[in-house]
Amino acid sequence: MSRALRTSKHRSKERIILDHLQTGKSITAYEAVELYGELNLRNKISNLRKDGWQIHSDSLPSENGGQFKRYYLNMEDPRGGADE
Repeated sequence: MSRALRTSKHRSKERIILDHLQTGKSITAYEAVELYGELNLRNKISNLRKDGWQIHSDSLPSENGGQFKRYYLNMEDPRGGADE
């Protein structure tokens, strides 16, 4: 889906995720589902990165032997110098 065609619902979910990250908290896909009903966190993070947000991730081991990502915002430079 092109950026111009994304609905306001998609943008509002991205805004919710961004607001969460801007508080200094991190988020996992599981937390996104539990807290906000968001089933596709990876897509929302990708879109926010395309918008210039400096969102980083750490891969962590899961209890079942797999891995999951924890996303967080670079609070020192959240827009990667875009506001300068």
